[in-house]
Amino acid sequence: MHQKKVIKTIVCGVGFGQFYLEAIQLIKDEVKLIGILSNGSEKSKKCAEYYGVDLYTDIDDVPSYIDLACVVVKSESMGGQGVNLAIDFLQRNVNVILEHPVCHKNIAKCMKTAREHNVFFKVGDLYTNLPSVEKYTDCTKELLKKQKPQYIEIQCSTRVLFPMVHILSKLLTNISPIKIVNCTKGSGIYQIISGTIGKIPFLLKANNEININEPDSYIREFHSFSIDVQGGRLILTDTHGPVIWQPILKLPTLDIEPKDRFTKYPRELFNESTKIIGDEKAPSYDVILSKLWPTAIAKDIKEIRGMILDETKKEYDLCNMQQMILYAKLWQQLTKELGYPELNNHKNDVWVDPSSFEK
Repeated sequence: MHQKKVIKTIVCGVGFGQFYLEAIQLIKDEVKLIGILSNGSEKSKKCAEYYGVDLYTDIDDVPSYIDLACVVVKSESMGGQGVNLAIDFLQRNVNVILEHPVCHKNIAKCMKTAREHNVFFKVGDLYTNLPSVEKYTDCTKELLKKQKPQYIEIQCSTRVLFPMVHILSKLLTNISPIKIVNCTKGSGIYQIISGTIGKIPFLLKANNEININEPDSYIREFHSFSIDVQGGRLILTDTHGPVIWQPILKLPTLDIEPKDRFTKYPRELFNESTKIIGDEKAPSYDVILSKLWPTAIAKDIKEIRGMILDETKKEYDLCNMQQMILYAKLWQQLTKELGYPELNNHKNDVWVDPSSFEK
């Protein structure tokens, strides 16, 4: 069935769910927002009014003709009921995107329920769809065709550790097993894990803290990756860019005449010592939140739409879920090693004006 069809969807939750609501607006010729399922808060009422849709506070009130439920409610690992809500929709023959993180047992449970009811289940992960991540993935694949990875260094917040594993799987042919040799913790807001991914040495520096006043805010960082090969280092400085290549320094050979030492360098010495690949400016948080995230989420929604309309082979769904189960297991392994986050009560007056550095 390859016909053009607008599928009907509902968004559950208006916290991070706001980005899903915006994503649907970008593809409204393919996906129609029917309503919002939430707890009836003032925020959810305003969202429903803004998007011109009905607000439901009980799943039993949601129309039965819904094709897709975007469940953007915390899962059990974060103290929420997202998994239960996803399973409830799947049992009603509704396809589901469930926002990460989700433990591997619950992914398997949702997958089993989806197959029993002949619908699709997908774990949502916008980060792998971001332009800089896609660029870094392409550059890494091209680099590793030429040289083998010798060392990997990763830095991220534990709140985005699940998508970190997913991104890592895009970069390397095999990310299992992850063997942990050492974990340094109890010494501040960062914890460090060292070990191997397959046979590649790696180091993970994880920011493991939560603000008790605003638990969904104060994200110190998202993801940065650094892959060393013999010829240099390929870096994703942040999930949103930029991508950088740093070649190693190879000094001129000793057989160059002293008088020619500055004129007969090998060609690699004329390249930039740090090469920014593509756009030179990192996006503002305004652009990230209003454009990049909704666009990336829209890709996820369009992907499951294609599966619903049988534009994608069903075998892909099975393969995708098996991979997600693996990512979830590795995420749980790392999370268990890192332990509970450090709690703080920082106030919201921490912003530093970058122009102050120009002075």
